[in-house]
Amino acid sequence: MKTPLIGAVAAVACALAGAATAQSRGDWVLSYYQGGAELYPATVESVSGSRVTLLWDDGTTSEVNRSDVRPYNWRVGTAISCKWTDGSFYPARIARMSSDGTTIDIVWTQDGSTARSNTGACYSAG
Repeated sequence: MKTPLIGAVAAVACALAGAATAQSRGDWVLSYYQGGAELYPATVESVSGSRVTLLWDDGTTSEVNRSDVRPYNWRVGTAISCKWTDGSFYPARIARMSSDGTTIDIVWTQDGSTARSNTGACYSAG
């Protein structure tokens, strides 16, 4: 009696897991870039089978595996890393997000100073 129930629960869990990564054109997402370990923000341009074409927030476009795409979940308080004026990335937290969502005010973790950035210059841990 328990075996069919366990199978049904597993089937529902698999279906829901697939739905969590299903994305449509125009969705704002996070994804791994070129096999890296960081998640960068992007917009879905198209979906074809297991591949997704993304327009990254920095303006570039590339194709990734659908399994590498995550729902966009950055909010005030989210820990991210952003590019500093020296071109290196440093840890920060989001302090405020503009209504368009792409302009963000951040607080640098190391010294508490603040800056205005955009999502195309930041990533989060994967």
